[in-house]
Amino acid sequence: MTEQQLRRHCELALDEERLFERARTLVGTYGPTYAEQQSVQALEAILQQEGLPYRRQRVGAYPGRWNLIVEVGPQPPAIQWVGHLDTVPFIDEVAQRARVEGNRLIGLGSCDMKASCVAALEGLQVFLAAERRLTVGVRLAFVVGEEDYGDGAATLTEEEQPPLTVVGEPTGLYVCLDHCGYLECLLRSTGSSAHAAFPQIGTSAVLAMFNWIDSLLQAGTPANRRSGSGPTVEREIDRPEEEGPEQPWSHAQDSGAYDTENMAEASAFSPPRPEEDERDEALQPTINVREIRGGTRNFVVPDVCEVELDMHVGAGVDQSAVERFVERSAAAAKQVTPEAEFSHDVLFWSPGYSVPDDARQLDTLRSAFECAELPWRTAAFPSHSDAPRFQQAGSTTVVCGPGDLSVAHTAEEYIALDQLTKATRLYAALFCSALSHNEPAS
Repeated sequence: MTEQQLRRHCELALDEERLFERARTLVGTYGPTYAEQQSVQALEAILQQEGLPYRRQRVGAYPGRWNLIVEVGPQPPAIQWVGHLDTVPFIDEVAQRARVEGNRLIGLGSCDMKASCVAALEGLQVFLAAERRLTVGVRLAFVVGEEDYGDGAATLTEEEQPPLTVVGEPTGLYVCLDHCGYLECLLRSTGSSAHAAFPQIGTSAVLAMFNWIDSLLQAGTPANRRSGSGPTVEREIDRPEEEGPEQPWSHAQDSGAYDTENMAEASAFSPPRPEEDERDEALQPTINVREIRGGTRNFVVPDVCEVELDMHVGAGVDQSAVERFVERSAAAAKQVTPEAEFSHDVLFWSPGYSVPDDARQLDTLRSAFECAELPWRTAAFPSHSDAPRFQQAGSTTVVCGPGDLSVAHTAEEYIALDQLTKATRLYAALFCSALSHNEPAS
């Protein structure tokens, strides 16, 4: 089948009404991490209705948690597409209910990433409708647990991995060859208590922690020092044709959660910024302070404060470099509050990675983009995902899916329907391309 014939086949075989209805159904099924059963069952019902071969893969000890794996052709597969069915919990159940408004499917999990799962499934059906002899295998894996620590993906990597894996996280259909590293860290500051009327004879652990956080943020990326998005280092930039940002995650550049320059001016306790260090530039740290605990209501200077934070760093940065950065920031804070003590514990670490532009495994994906008549645009994925697990397991792994990551995990989450259609065509072309590139010589 030529590229022109495949494009014509996609136009005839792709059922947009079915695609959009399935996406709406799946988005309308609530399934946060560790309670994914209803979402898994909703997708399972579709697979059964279409008579597609699949199997359950048990995940962890919790009852009713499993991955769904669809495999066609000889196994192990030549290519694997992975998406997750779990979501974060509701923020606003009314605002996040599944609905279509114009070109948008709105709702929890629409962008991250139930609609992408439906696109991959529809793409597989379009591929199978071509009735080509399956000389190589294709695997679709719908996993659970991604919004926590990826136990579904970890279970999947216990099986033999293919040469190429595509993770369908929202990238606006950019091909993410670079993937950031991710650290979760617990910071702890200790001081000495005193009567609240005499704070000068105690050492406030809360104020000491402010100094540490400010030191970290001041040494971070412009996203932390001012406002904007994280380490979205585009290798090429072209304006997408579909509704969406001019570049991946550009919505995030319009607003920041805080302005540390103003915060520093307003605080008498702001520490000096750590000395510039080339290693900090390589880190490209983007820092999110997600939880603060400290102090009591007992009219006393707090002697303990704890903070949990997330840190995304540049691809290729190792854990020890990130911890040295944290320690240097603690040393800067201690210059301001020498009576306080500072310590940290790493709660979770996932290393980043880079895929070379000329990796031969990418030929299959490049051909799919050409066939689907989509521009080949590359970027760095700025968040954590399941992708590093597959890369570490030996499969060349890229992240590419429909949607804008900057609206995920928000009450305004949505997916553009025209981009969902383009993703379906891309995935159908991807599976056909895998067949063409991996067929045994006759």
